[in-house]
Amino acid sequence: DLLGAGDLLLRVEYALLPTPAAGPERPGYTALTQPLPGVTLYRVNAPLPRVFVATRALPADGQTGRDALFSPAVLEGREVRVDGSAPLPTEPTEGRCACRSFETGRIEARCTLSAPGVVVFVEQSDPGWKAEVDGHPTEVRTANAVLRGAVVPAGAHTVRLRFEPRGVPSGAVMT
Repeated sequence: DLLGAGDLLLRVEYALLPTPAAGPERPGYTALTQPLPGVTLYRVNAPLPRVFVATRALPADGQTGRDALFSPAVLEGREVRVDGSAPLPTEPTEGRCACRSFETGRIEARCTLSAPGVVVFVEQSDPGWKAEVDGHPTEVRTANAVLRGAVVPAGAHTVRLRFEPRGVPSGAVMT
């Protein structure tokens, strides 16, 4: 049942979903109440953290990559599907990230990885986002079709994302 799987992918903590015919039980969810006939309010049992290290990064190859978005490995944050043609780390990695600051247009995380890997920010991707690893620019990659990701080397690093809306530099020059 793909209905509701996007809640897990997008860090949602609560979801209003149709009640299945067999009753309100759904794997990965705790039924809280039924506010309307046929509808149940659920708590998502294991939402993804705001930022995490994916154990494995794979290219988002067409339909195969899209179909994999709802696999348990992706929904649990162990695997990430990444857009673009730039190479991805090939070895699995272990790691941890802690969000150190979160503001409109700016996010900073401290991450430690056992091998090069992809750090995923569970925030909507947009071409205006720029990334730095320890002050050095790096490419923001679209992860799992809608999120932001950045390739980060092994070790402890500060990863910063900031939003620079397209058109602002040319608008400033025109002004």
